[in-house]
Amino acid sequence: LAGGRTRRAPVAPARPALPRCRGSRFAGAASLSHVCRATDAWRSGFVAKERDEVMRLATEQNRGVGHTEADRARMEAAIDALVAAAPPPEKANTSHDRLTANWRLIWTSERETLFLLKKWPGPGKTKATTTQAYQRIDVNAGTLSNAVVFVSGNVFEVDSTIQVADPDDVEDVRVNFSFDAAQLALRWPFKVTVPVPPVGKGWFDNLYVDDTLRIARDSRGDTLVVVRDEHSR
Repeated sequence: LAGGRTRRAPVAPARPALPRCRGSRFAGAASLSHVCRATDAWRSGFVAKERDEVMRLATEQNRGVGHTEADRARMEAAIDALVAAAPPPEKANTSHDRLTANWRLIWTSERETLFLLKKWPGPGKTKATTTQAYQRIDVNAGTLSNAVVFVSGNVFEVDSTIQVADPDDVEDVRVNFSFDAAQLALRWPFKVTVPVPPVGKGWFDNLYVDDTLRIARDSRGDTLVVVRDEHSR
């Protein structure tokens, strides 16, 4: 009480209104599973709070380098909250329009990638002076390339073929992959390409995709958080 008046509690900002489906029996439904399929830009705005928390943790935890079990638990909980809050997508998470892109890593639990990022981090904290990890996917071509680009210009790259069961199925999130080739392309102190025998196959589920962010979990139990980066190399 202040001067005999009751102060009102601050009101949290409301989420954007749910899209309505014209002519649909689901129009106005309260459950997110019953609303119209939402565009990526709209979805990212609707879950801005949960999305921002994932991005914040990715930065705080230095892309996962040196993360603890507690750190990972916090990240996984934030991802689960984002996935649970997001309305259904307009198109499948595995469709060409949504999955095909150059993706830059902002967090992972994958040990091999984290080893390279920790061992050869680069001298600075900007993108240009920090070793980066990328994933390039082309659904129509059936290709996936994982690359670690070192500040020196050296590149470690693993090429794979991918298969999507049904890119038009909005409920489908899984992509199967099989490694085809791997190489270490040295640019310094001399130029040479060293082939490395690729081994392995598996799958990853695209749990969340919007206009800039994608989150996946794979058959090894690892988690990947990436952002679109059309000027990666």
